[in-house]
Amino acid sequence: MAIIEEVDLTREFRQARRFNGPLGAARTLLTREYTTPTALDDISFRVEAGESVAWLEPNGALGVGVSQ
Repeated sequence: MAIIEEVDLTREFRQARRFNGPLGAARTLLTREYTTPTALDDISFRVEAGESVAWLEPNGALGVGVSQ
């Protein structure tokens, strides 16, 4: 029996475009252009009871656990 199951997971995030050059900081603040990169695209997984899993925390640290 799966205790965690994810099917066709897709995650996108909005990211402000940054401009280079001497006036780049001002242009970045005034124009507000955005891109939408896709971080995950159609990912599917399942975790069964008793399996070991590892994940990345938001701060980049590795988390490890055993499902019960």
